[in-house]
Amino acid sequence: MSINQRKICVVITNRSSYGRVKTVLHGIKDHAGLDLQLILGAAMAFDDTVKIAEADGFLPVRILNYLANGGDLQSQVQTTAQGMTALSKAFQELQPDFVMTIGDRHETMATAVTAAYLNIPLIHLQGGEVSGNIDDRVRHAVTKLADIHFACSAISGKRLIRMGEAEDRVFDTGCPSIDVTAMAEKSISNEIMRPYVDDAPRKIDFDKPYVLILQHPV
Repeated sequence: MSINQRKICVVITNRSSYGRVKTVLHGIKDHAGLDLQLILGAAMAFDDTVKIAEADGFLPVRILNYLANGGDLQSQVQTTAQGMTALSKAFQELQPDFVMTIGDRHETMATAVTAAYLNIPLIHLQGGEVSGNIDDRVRHAVTKLADIHFACSAISGKRLIRMGEAEDRVFDTGCPSIDVTAMAEKSISNEIMRPYVDDAPRKIDFDKPYVLILQHPV
């Protein structure tokens, strides 16, 4: 690390967040003026997911397993509390110039609160969106704890400004998931899809035009 580099500590707590921001991680890692400090925590702290990150060329500086057992609401609270304890120690040791967090899950709250109380500037990706339920509360709470905002759309950026965030700290960068989609291999055929649809009740001919519809209920 050069003495002039800014240390950016990115905390990834689940595989979906990792997939979304992989191009961001590469951008930080490859930037001459930045030093990537990657922390894998909670659900990202297991061997299989750590190996995925390492295979992509990332070397985590900390692997913190603070995921509480169980899938109920109490385990979410416990994970958040245990995450704050583990991350406060890691941040004190690493002394990052900025901490970056993503999205709206309960683990994100642990990262945001810890950085805020340690007076470390917080960068938040995907703020300003609206989806309903507890995710909205967490996302908006993280917004108010964050210092710099990278919004996925113009309307999300405007929503952040209406929430009181300084306009010069809100950047409409688009969603990094689009980078992943743009770079992905998009060829598809019956042969490629066979392992995924052999047990499906209805067969789809992937050599013909088709429309894929997904429903993500609140």
